[in-house]
Amino acid sequence: MFDFSFAELFIVIAAAIFLIGPKDLPGVMKTLGQAVRRLQYIRYSMTSQFDQFMQENDLNEIRHFSVDPMKDSAPSTILDEKELDEAETMLPLKKTPKTDEEQSSK
Repeated sequence: MFDFSFAELFIVIAAAIFLIGPKDLPGVMKTLGQAVRRLQYIRYSMTSQFDQFMQENDLNEIRHFSVDPMKDSAPSTILDEKELDEAETMLPLKKTPKTDEEQSSK
């Protein structure tokens, strides 16, 4: 997960001892461990709730569905200007309702 070498880890530990002090370091490490444990529990809880929701609603097949964006499986829907003009001429014209002024002029 993390790419730390022993030399980098030693420097971090030495800096922690120097900045925090050897007397307060065990308390800080305990608090840090509790925070990490709490974050792990929150992650576990959220994951289990998500899995339960997916099973209750029969959505597990959606979870494993993935689309490769580099693979062109769907036909392209991008039209150039010429094709767009041709498509607009093929559409039936919609009649707009006449306003009161237009109706009274007749």
